[in-house]
Amino acid sequence: TKFTRAVATMMSRFIREDFLWKVISLSAAILLWITVVREPELVTSTAVPIFYKSVPKELEISSGGSDRVSLEIRGPASKLTPQSLADTAVQIDLKNVARAGLQTFTIRREDINLPEGVAFVRAIPSQVQLEFDRQVSKQVDVRVFLGGRRGTWRVAEQTVNPPQVRIVGPAR
Repeated sequence: TKFTRAVATMMSRFIREDFLWKVISLSAAILLWITVVREPELVTSTAVPIFYKSVPKELEISSGGSDRVSLEIRGPASKLTPQSLADTAVQIDLKNVARAGLQTFTIRREDINLPEGVAFVRAIPSQVQLEFDRQVSKQVDVRVFLGGRRGTWRVAEQTVNPPQVRIVGPAR
């Protein structure tokens, strides 16, 4: 029919006129859409280990809190998978510890190695308390204690090598 041909001619002319500008506009719209409609941002909690670095040679950690802390973090869903967070840990630097006693360390963003694009919200607990004590060493004799049922067998001779060992630990 005449009407169908007229519509087809109009559509053909519409597509051909300024074709390059239409392709550029469509490309810009797609890029803008990809930029704006990104992956959703999520908030999650994960338990990570605590490591201590630069422990003073003359001091020992005699008691402390937990060996793990729970981190609340925010980021894209693809960055919050168990595989992405497998290497995440808290590293507390003890280089400024100079004396024995109880000391408190606040967990900060700088102490955590998070993947790129993941933000630290808070730590639970937000502080770790450690007790430090002087390190002492002592030479002790090595003794053999035999236990178990007494039967028909007897120990004829026992030898300990080395006869003494040096142990190191907190003064308490």
